[in-house]
Amino acid sequence: MPFSRMPPVTRVLLTINVSAFIVINWISPMLGGEAAFVGLIQSFGLTPAAFWQGAFWQPLTSMFLHASLLHIAANMLGVWSIGSMLERGIGSGRYLWLYMISGFAGALLVLMADPASTRPTIGASGAVLGLLGAVAVLSPNSMLLFIVFPVRARTAALLIGVGSLLLEYTGSMGTISHLGHLGGLIGGYLYTRFALSAGETQARMHRASRGPTGPSGFDRIFGGGSRGPGPFGGGAAGPDAGYRSDTRGGGRGSREEAILRMMEQMLRGAAGQGRPGDPGDPSAGPGPRGPGDFGQPPREKVINPMPDEGSGPKSGASPRSPNPNPGGTPGGGKHVVYFDPITGRFQIKEV
Repeated sequence: MPFSRMPPVTRVLLTINVSAFIVINWISPMLGGEAAFVGLIQSFGLTPAAFWQGAFWQPLTSMFLHASLLHIAANMLGVWSIGSMLERGIGSGRYLWLYMISGFAGALLVLMADPASTRPTIGASGAVLGLLGAVAVLSPNSMLLFIVFPVRARTAALLIGVGSLLLEYTGSMGTISHLGHLGGLIGGYLYTRFALSAGETQARMHRASRGPTGPSGFDRIFGGGSRGPGPFGGGAAGPDAGYRSDTRGGGRGSREEAILRMMEQMLRGAAGQGRPGDPGDPSAGPGPRGPGDFGQPPREKVINPMPDEGSGPKSGASPRSPNPNPGGTPGGGKHVVYFDPITGRFQIKEV
């Protein structure tokens, strides 16, 4: 997706993160050496001991700092891929709330776990994992890559959550803030589960996943989108329940309704032969004819056996007779009832 076509909040988040990375990792070392880089990380990264002493800006600023090119590349890939679709689905305002709350939730867990720590924590990983927690709620059966294996969003969120707990408990990969990851994941899940409007969100998310001309968004990124219950999947009725209600004039819903009406007319005509008023009853009269109905030339006509009002039946025919002119005279012969899709009525034609 080109940068100019990204949703506005996603575009701003990418710009701020990349700009901060350039300043912290490239410009500051050139101007002040390694000491300048370390000083900026200690001042704007999340250091629990400094926060409890008054550095209350650190939970915000630490979300936009990254230590290496691989670090920022991995996080911005998540913002670009997952964040773009979420913003289109839930709206820019609520997407920004989701991102920030997830980041603050990760910072809060770090602050509570070790208030006296002097090791700074930086990165947007908590916010990005909050986006994953949102997908686990809105589209739990969506497929995404977990390392190199395709798994469902709900499964990926569970694996990351359990893995973060185990890695933090065992002390493995000590340079990674596992509690920051876990806190962001939980924050995004809880905000999406309890704060977002389920009814509006499911309709908007489904429209975002379909795109204007067919499946896109989550259907492309995650391999088909949700097909189960939940806010994104349209509840127990499945995703199409919300989608059909959004179609107007010529959409899939209107075509299905037209087909259903035609089938109902055909069934009523088949079951109600001979009852006045039924579509298949000759007394209902013929509808308008157009040239070429069912491939027939316009010279064919529809027979109406009912006489004009006020006149009696012709010789040899009753008011209900389907053939008022037996014996090969014009208008006689065999008759069949057929359905004309142009007029939407059952009619009788001579063969």
